[in-house]
Amino acid sequence: MRFLWNSSLLLALSYTAVAQHATADLVLRNTAEIGVSQHVGDLIRIHGEYPENGLSDITEVHLTFQTRGRRSWHAKHRYPAVGLSAAYLRFGNDAVLGYAVGLLPHARFSFGNSPFSLRMGMGAAWFSSPYDVVENPGNLVIGTRIANFSQVWCGGIFPLGKRLRLATGVSRTHCSSFHLSVPNIGANIVALNAGFSWMQRDDQTGHFFQQVQAREADRHWRPGVQLVFGLHEFQGTIRPVGGPRYPVYGLSLYMRRETARLDAVAFGLTYHYYTAFHDYTVSQQLDNADGERYARNVVVFAQYDWMFGHFGVILQGGVNVYAPFYRAFANTWDLPSRGWLNVWTANKVAYRYHFHLRPSDQDRSLYAGIAIKANGGTADFLELQLGVNW
Repeated sequence: MRFLWNSSLLLALSYTAVAQHATADLVLRNTAEIGVSQHVGDLIRIHGEYPENGLSDITEVHLTFQTRGRRSWHAKHRYPAVGLSAAYLRFGNDAVLGYAVGLLPHARFSFGNSPFSLRMGMGAAWFSSPYDVVENPGNLVIGTRIANFSQVWCGGIFPLGKRLRLATGVSRTHCSSFHLSVPNIGANIVALNAGFSWMQRDDQTGHFFQQVQAREADRHWRPGVQLVFGLHEFQGTIRPVGGPRYPVYGLSLYMRRETARLDAVAFGLTYHYYTAFHDYTVSQQLDNADGERYARNVVVFAQYDWMFGHFGVILQGGVNVYAPFYRAFANTWDLPSRGWLNVWTANKVAYRYHFHLRPSDQDRSLYAGIAIKANGGTADFLELQLGVNW
């Protein structure tokens, strides 16, 4: 979440700090956009015990900055618009599901010279009526006050004069508690969207874009290491409830290389140690109480680092090559079974901030990050990362 929030802040500062005495500076100044939009749609029923609900709606106010080329990553990503939205969400059942108020850092990417674009963001929201065993036992969707709030929007943006614009499209919004608490079915809203925005200056798309000279990519494979700390409740979508939050410890080793676009690809493996799996195996006296073996997990992964200057959005897909607990969990024990996708696959989406070790060697960096670890399409734990790229 820090990536897009800080990107928006940096872009705002860069806009206010640029003087107006040179044509080049005027060309490179980012254009502010203020807008409001409404999303109306359905909360998708993805579980047999999902609460009843009607139409869902999201009211959104956003501040966005259209990049113009002041940084090399502007041109690399074809001049995205980056910003921050404040949103009010209702889920079609005020008595049980309540409402939420969230912040959504996001980036919007245009499809060439067409009016259509794609916007993606991941943030957090405060929920008014999470699950409570006494006061609100019917909310099996969200189990914590603070939870993830992510959205993908695709649609068209059409001028209504020199500065006013109409945006309309389709959105998918996801909310869940990272498996920090059970129950955690999660909310998925598919909606139609319409809104208006006002541009700070006349926006003649394509006429004011310039490109800052980018450095050469480092095409050498370099090693990296990362420490992992995670936190979650024990496995389960709607039960067991009220359990403790268990830590997860991990270590990743990988090889990483920059691409021609100054993004990066990486391949490696991650070792996880699940204290929850250890404690459950021992307490239930399963398989001769071999808790140490069942606590271990090894993932082989491939990764893409989508870089925006110091910030990175990390997409990682992997295979559980060693996961004895998942195998037993799915086949033999007295807990709800999982499909093969949850047993065999491991995925992560992360935001990272990189501290370059030397300005002249930007591929070598220390970094800190936050990630959502998932098995298949099910959240596993909230992860904090600390690593180094050599």
